[in-house]
Amino acid sequence: MTDPVQLAKDMLEWREKRAELDVIEDRIERAVLELGKTQTVGDVRASYSAGRRTFGYQQAVEGYIAQKPEDLTRFMGSIQDHTEVVTTVDYKAVCDAWKLEAPVVKQGTPSVDIKFV
Repeated sequence: MTDPVQLAKDMLEWREKRAELDVIEDRIERAVLELGKTQTVGDVRASYSAGRRTFGYQQAVEGYIAQKPEDLTRFMGSIQDHTEVVTTVDYKAVCDAWKLEAPVVKQGTPSVDIKFV
């Protein structure tokens, strides 16, 4: 049978220790963000992530096509007459094929993940 007094004590102790660990975790995260590099000590790893980036593949392709419009036909193929034509372009694939460097249009927030390894 569960002792309600012991349960209350355990819960309060957990709250106090969790608050202490939160302070330590915050210090670790700030230090790793400042270093900008994953850190491992013993079996604890604080993994640094620079944040997810979003690239402007379409911008890169359209800029290239503006300079060399004749290259567009290599990837678009021949389009026959139809009542409705829907064309989709995989701009990342075009950038890869033409070896274009797409600009970063969005950079996520850097983060740190602390765990046992």
